[in-house]
Amino acid sequence: YQGQNLAMELSCTPFQRNGHPQFLLLMRDITDRRQAEQRLQYLAHHDSLTGTANRTRLLQQLEHSIQHHEAQALLFLDLDHFKRINDTLGHDVGDLLLQAVAGRLQQLIPDTALLARLGGDEFIILLSAHDASLATPLAEQLLEAFRDPFEVGQYELYTTPSIGITQHRHGHINGQQMLKEADLALYQAKNHGRNRIAHFDRELAREAEERRQLEDELRVALTDEQFELFYQPQVGLDGRVHTFEALLRWHSPARGMVSPAIFLPVLEESGLILEATQWVVRQACRQLRQWRGDGHGWCIAINLSPLDFRQHDLASNLFRILDEEQIAGDGLELELTESALLDADRHVLKTMRLLKARGMSLFLDDFGTGYASLTYLQHFPFDGVKIDQQFVRGLPDDQHSRALVGGILEIARQLGMEVVAEGIEHEQQASYLRNQQCQRLQGYLFSRPMPAAEATAIALQLGR
Repeated sequence: YQGQNLAMELSCTPFQRNGHPQFLLLMRDITDRRQAEQRLQYLAHHDSLTGTANRTRLLQQLEHSIQHHEAQALLFLDLDHFKRINDTLGHDVGDLLLQAVAGRLQQLIPDTALLARLGGDEFIILLSAHDASLATPLAEQLLEAFRDPFEVGQYELYTTPSIGITQHRHGHINGQQMLKEADLALYQAKNHGRNRIAHFDRELAREAEERRQLEDELRVALTDEQFELFYQPQVGLDGRVHTFEALLRWHSPARGMVSPAIFLPVLEESGLILEATQWVVRQACRQLRQWRGDGHGWCIAINLSPLDFRQHDLASNLFRILDEEQIAGDGLELELTESALLDADRHVLKTMRLLKARGMSLFLDDFGTGYASLTYLQHFPFDGVKIDQQFVRGLPDDQHSRALVGGILEIARQLGMEVVAEGIEHEQQASYLRNQQCQRLQGYLFSRPMPAAEATAIALQLGR
């Protein structure tokens, strides 16, 4: 043991021997136990993957600073599209990238700053009172530093950060509140395009609280049947209704009729859209059964969200509803946008084929507004496309609108696909599209979205 530092435990036991007090001293080497305790203490306060601080240590430091009224700053950093790397290259490569990111961050932040990983691809930089004023310059430096690739094994990977910033102020209750504020700012940065910085302000907090209240009300709305389907007709070249697009409407007891532009994004962001979609499909099936029972051959088009298509049980859930409602799939058309196909894998293609095999039709919605519409038509089994209303708006006078719409119609003809043009408000637009042999027209010229009974009456009137 010469030259080594050992942790020893000494115990002393008194006893009597021949009437004289004696002491038994026992010395035990507890070096291994002490090292194990230190290791457990380290793991309790550090992230096992990156070696940075973890949430526990971060919150301890935050609470200490708040109690002592120290004006610290918090940077909440999240890697943009990190899931793509995990999905395409595997979690092992993703873990190596996280280690490389932690290493680069540690090199860039001040010595007095604390770097923590909350989990996944989320990192926190806690700046001391001395460095709190550097929050924005440091965030800008980080954005610039991430322009350089990360060498991860055989790969040269690029990733960008979104960064939310909050400053400690008098009135902060605890560290969790600061984390929440930084998270709100991060959400703002991502919402405005990613790879950017956003600062927390009171308006963000107000908007977040309003959104939380709206989400709570939407949960109740799904339970209490506050939703209703409205239907907008799509009129064929013969002037008759071919299909109705089903559109979700919300009658809130407190708010009245709420615009879809307000509640649909919240349904999407909260994940409630999955439950809402199943409700929509079931209601559409019931309406379709009623129409078919009355001798009407109309179809119903339903919008599916990107989140719907990321569920591996989408096809089975839809088939279950069809079976329970005793409806064939050939009366339903499913509309999806390009965003539903971003990062699409073989599972998405398999799902689309299953849906088509059950008789459903697939339409690419908002065609022409994205970046890869033609690619999607080539690789996915679509039956038709919907021309976005921004292209229809300029018809028939605008040369660019005529060229784009004409090109879409020609591509569809070559591929044997149907075309629906939406947003038609004037007879001149309708006449031009009919002359171009656009199979279906939809818009306020024919009818606004309305409840089923009124939509039925409009369809019968148009069919005379």
